[in-house]
Amino acid sequence: MIEKAKEFIKGKFPRVDFKKLGPIGFGRKPGNENTIGSKGGETKIFKQDGRSLLKNFTDKYKNSLGPEAESLIDKDNVIIREYESQIRNAERITTEKEETAKKMQHLRNKIERTKASMEQLDPIENESEYRQKQQLLKNYETDYENEKKKYAALEKQEKEQTRVDQLRASRAAKESERNTLEERLNTTKTLDDLNEQVNNLERKNEEDKEIINDENTSPSERAAAEERVAEREEELARLNTQIDEREKDMPLRERIKEIFKNTVLQLQQSLLLLVSRLEQ
Repeated sequence: MIEKAKEFIKGKFPRVDFKKLGPIGFGRKPGNENTIGSKGGETKIFKQDGRSLLKNFTDKYKNSLGPEAESLIDKDNVIIREYESQIRNAERITTEKEETAKKMQHLRNKIERTKASMEQLDPIENESEYRQKQQLLKNYETDYENEKKKYAALEKQEKEQTRVDQLRASRAAKESERNTLEERLNTTKTLDDLNEQVNNLERKNEEDKEIINDENTSPSERAAAEERVAEREEELARLNTQIDEREKDMPLRERIKEIFKNTVLQLQQSLLLLVSRLEQ
């Protein structure tokens, strides 16, 4: 029971310092199965449901408990989004550099062909045509020099940026860390809590999809909504996997009850969304 209590606390507060927190044991008073402290200075840890930490406990030992899992997950999500932004930027530079290299080659070909055609002309006899080609050659050479400068600038940016492979590795490591925190936190929640979390995420996705499909939505708002939907879809996939694993360990009768309960919740969410649309 003490080890389970520690695991629960660690799920809620991943950086808890148990040495600093003090001994966890069984209280002297009836109903105080898990307490901290001794010799009359005991503090009860859990509410009566055994699935929630008492505010008195979290307030008193906040320094030893450290930051909550939710705040750490939020910070990880911010870092992951920053990595993704850097990756997209690095990929954009690489693509733009490749396109610039193609343009340079295309202009080089044009310059060579124009020079070759000019060699076939007599500057005196074909003065007008020769001058036209001279101007054309000058334009091609100017365009080539501009593309060359652009290529050099992109190459410099690419060198200054962290390599995409390194960024992807850092993102993967941070995602793994975030997912571990989520999994531990979700072990402290009931199946009803997880299903409600799924329903809330799906409801928010429906709201954002309406924004995406609205003709009056600006491009920036649409892009932001699409990004939010993509993030929630990933979170939903992780949540549903954890729910499936937990349901597999349940007796058949309990699993049927959960399926029925979840279906009712989904219907309620759909009805609320329908009512909201009708009111609009």
